[in-house]
Amino acid sequence: MSSIPQEIQNALGQLLLGLSSTDNNIRRQAEISLNKEWTKKDNIDVLLVFLAYQSVSGADDGAKSFAAVLFRRFAMKSPTEQYAVTARQIDYISDGAKQEIRNVLLQGFVSQQSNSVRHKLSDAIAEVAKDELFEWGDLLPTIFQAASNPDPSFRESAFRIISSAPEIIKSLLVLPLSPSLNNCLRPNGVS
Repeated sequence: MSSIPQEIQNALGQLLLGLSSTDNNIRRQAEISLNKEWTKKDNIDVLLVFLAYQSVSGADDGAKSFAAVLFRRFAMKSPTEQYAVTARQIDYISDGAKQEIRNVLLQGFVSQQSNSVRHKLSDAIAEVAKDELFEWGDLLPTIFQAASNPDPSFRESAFRIISSAPEIIKSLLVLPLSPSLNNCLRPNGVS
């Protein structure tokens, strides 16, 4: 799965089960554990990498969607060690963890997924893409490939990313890409 040791994957897997429990006591204990142990500076890398993997390869669509929503929530959450008003956890994790998360999310995005999971992945990708200091060379080609895919789920998800993180399309690229974007917006077979 990842560079995360198996015992930590097992602990985080149990934590996810607890967070999704319908039993309030179990869920409350899982939330306490999450906030006390996993959202701290030393563990947030591991939590975000784990959630990224679960969002693309969870047991079912519900588990994938839940992991993707949690990923996005904790990625954009302000760090406990406040750096700035607009600080986000994802901006302060290691470059290695960022790269692993980006690879996992893009691979999950282009793989066979339900519409709802792909939409949640596109939301997570858009959040990660807002980090201006870290280059993500595979992102734009993947988005434009998805935008021209015959499957409407891919097209819609590609445009969700662009609309949520328009800064990923540099101003210099807009004019040369306009014809491509126009073609992607047309329904299949319409000239």
